[in-house]
Parts: sequence; C-alpha cells; structure tokens
Amino acid sequence: MIVTLALCAAVLLVAATLVGTSVRIIRQYERGVVFRFGRVEPGTTRAPGIVLLWPIADRMTKVNMQS
Repeated sequence: MIVTLALCAAVLLVAATLVGTSVRIIRQYERGVVFRFGRVEPGTTRAPGIVLLWPIADRMTKVNMQS
C-alpha cells in the first residue's frame, strides 16, 4: 500500500513538472519563435496567448514586435 502510494506520488510529481515546463505565456506585443531540436520548423511562429511546447524537444524565443 505504501509503495503504491509513493509510486503514484512520484508519477504525479513528474507529470506536474512536465506540464509546468511546457506552458508559456506570450504577451500581446510579442510573438514566439519555436525551435525544435535547434531548428526553426515552418509555421511554428506562435501568436499571443497560452502556448504549449514539448518539454524536451522545443525551445521558444520571444520576439518583441514594438517599434
């Protein structure tokens, strides 16, 4: 029983960590450019709002669109 509870807690901790690292917020005056494994994928420019990324594969750079 204790082992099962510890295993469930570990799985929930890992899942919460992955979700927490994959959510990004882009402000109205910004755009996000997503790099997958260091390369820009076609059509991966993100608009303002909440963005989900693959935690290990994707990196996002925010670009300020203000003059």
